Amino acid sequence: MLLCFMLFTSCLVDEFKDKSYHSKHLIDIYYDSTEAVIRADETMIEISFLPLCPPAKKYCSPEYCRVAKEEQSQTQSEMFFECAERNNDYYEWQVPYKLWGNNSLYCAYANTALVRGVKAIELTSDRDYDAEHPAGESLMDIMDMLIDSFGEYVGVNLAGVNTASNHFGDTHKKYNEFTQKELSVIGPIINLSYGNLPTLSKKHNFTLTITFDDGEVFTDTVEVNF
Repeated sequence: MLLCFMLFTSCLVDEFKDKSYHSKHLIDIYYDSTEAVIRADETMIEISFLPLCPPAKKYCSPEYCRVAKEEQSQTQSEMFFECAERNNDYYEWQVPYKLWGNNSLYCAYANTALVRGVKAIELTSDRDYDAEHPAGESLMDIMDMLIDSFGEYVGVNLAGVNTASNHFGDTHKKYNEFTQKELSVIGPIINLSYGNLPTLSKKHNFTLTITFDDGEVFTDTVEVNF
């Protein structure tokens, strides 16, 4: 899925101009992975690293910066190229974007990823979920996950692949079916959904722990009433 970053919120359709820019990387924007917002209900848990990411920890390609008219420090530029080199991401393609009004950028359909890959995700509850999952037992064997996964696309020949598709990178399946390669480069939003609903307690305080491939750990708790 190509994420569309809205820079303005109200425009008329006939004001849009469809354009594209030449990118030299499959991933044009990286986000820091130290802070996230968790939203949860009785159907899913969403972990987003976008809202709390400070501008200083957003790392963009020079091509995206020129189109978006964004300035970033030398340190940010170096961090972008460090991420690209680590992922062996050297891929040239046309990235669609939209202008509106006086040639202002409305959105750019650029691929985005976290600066770190994911090694493992853990979810537990403080209460009995069902007979197979007492309090403290991992729930990840019953969780489905939807992410933008780019690990299998960076550093390979993408001839014939429509990287400009709005669904490029979309991967939805059971968490346990994801490979480490698929988790090595992912988008900044993770959606977990329950394969089975609880049959015992209906109120749960979930503890979510994400371990990244460099050893860094993000953890938080969220309450859900089913």
